[in-house]
Amino acid sequence: MEKGNVMAEKKSGSEAGAQTGSVLAALSGGIADAVEAASPAILRVNGRHRRPASGVHYAEDLVLTASHSVERDEGLSVETHDGRRLRAEIVGRDPQNDLALLRAAGLGSENIATPADREPRVGELALTLGRASGEGVRASLGVVSALGSGARRGRRRWGWTPDRYVQTDAAPYQGLGGGALLDASGEVLGIVVASFRGSATVAIPADVAWSRAESLRESGSLKRGYLGIYSQPVKLPQSARRDQENGLLVVGVGEDTPAARGGLMVGDILVSVDGHAVEDTYDLLNLLDGGRAGKTVALGLLRGGRETEVRVTVGERGREG
Repeated sequence: MEKGNVMAEKKSGSEAGAQTGSVLAALSGGIADAVEAASPAILRVNGRHRRPASGVHYAEDLVLTASHSVERDEGLSVETHDGRRLRAEIVGRDPQNDLALLRAAGLGSENIATPADREPRVGELALTLGRASGEGVRASLGVVSALGSGARRGRRRWGWTPDRYVQTDAAPYQGLGGGALLDASGEVLGIVVASFRGSATVAIPADVAWSRAESLRESGSLKRGYLGIYSQPVKLPQSARRDQENGLLVVGVGEDTPAARGGLMVGDILVSVDGHAVEDTYDLLNLLDGGRAGKTVALGLLRGGRETEVRVTVGERGREG
């Protein structure tokens, strides 16, 4: 090989290495920036003896955390990034998703966390952020390793059945419960509710957590709505597709249920609730639990290939079914 070619190859390899180093430095800096920007929204929650946990500043004077981390109803407090210690009280709990909403008067409305307005993606970078010690926030880095429904595996593996979950391989650490799962930009992908050493960290997706928190904020308890239908996902006809590909085919309607009283029929394809797309069972459950129990909603349907709308008063589980 000629000397000039050898030197050219060395120069090319050196340039490639420099470019790789630059990319990694930029990625590292971006992650550190995301942690720094999000950290003021992460609080320390003192809700059990000598085992503080973490919480996320959800709204003015309100903190979202893991319910299992709040073992008592009195003597609660939260600590902020700037060292303030504030008394807290329980607004309400969502046992199914292991969430609790706390009120801390004086916390204010600065540094409220920003939830991601999209679904997490398997394989994307994910950060866990907690503040269980007095030494500041603690972070770990991984990827989103799985998405799913707790109904499929939660009771067997975790002891409870969340509506949906996000799993990450980011290393767990003490006091992470109630902390945030962030994307690379620092937006909240979920609220951490469980972690297993040498295994996985599990979070409730931000859209579910924020919806449940809003219900707790309004009423102090979680009203779970239902229609009374049996359904399965189905591909929409090409002519009916706009911003969604799937809907829910109604394969059964319970007697004397909200769906029956509202006129839903077997063979209808449910495509929306109050204008929000419904593509699978989890979309429907989230929308029905989002403060709609007891309220009349507009259901968008495909009936006989034609678009129509019916209005149904959503039932409340525990009262009607």
